[in-house]
Amino acid sequence: MKIDPKFHRELIGAQGAQINRLQTRYKVLIFFPRTAKSTKDDESVAEAGSDVGKPRRQQAADEVIVRGPKKGADEARDEILSLLQYLKDNSFTATVSVQQKQLPSLIGSGGAVLDQLRQTTGARIDVPSSRDASDGFSEIQIKGTKAQVAAAKKILDEKKAVFDDTVTKTIEVDRKYHKTLIGAGGKHPSVPITEHDISPG
Repeated sequence: MKIDPKFHRELIGAQGAQINRLQTRYKVLIFFPRTAKSTKDDESVAEAGSDVGKPRRQQAADEVIVRGPKKGADEARDEILSLLQYLKDNSFTATVSVQQKQLPSLIGSGGAVLDQLRQTTGARIDVPSSRDASDGFSEIQIKGTKAQVAAAKKILDEKKAVFDDTVTKTIEVDRKYHKTLIGAGGKHPSVPITEHDISPG
């Protein structure tokens, strides 16, 4: 089978668990190519089916070999291709760069806002820690299906635009006007406040 190497790690599974399960279930041997960047886990799986004293031929970087009884090999191949298709369908990604000081409002108290966004879109959304910020900006990573990623990115872009367009200004107002401006019980006064109504000092 020809399979893009970027999917090999996920197909192999942690410590080879995914492929070992298929080898046991279908009584076959599954060979992934060794690469210069292979981890010990990848290599242990790639070597798991090697015949003693019979080194197998060099595999291409995108070649996966299933060896065993025809029925088992066919079923194992079909399951691998099915998993591969799932990975392809759910491997769309996007990045949204936001000001680091916007992160608290995007995450919400106890992560409530971020959890709601994940539930609404179905996308996986990873927010970096403050130490990963660069020049005051943080890169939010989105992963999922094409539709999930597009939906999450649209919402985050909209929130980012509102935040970026928000301007904060500070004015000085004599304390004797504070009570009136705040209103009874902390409510805003019924009369709209305009720049003309508030003068410094």
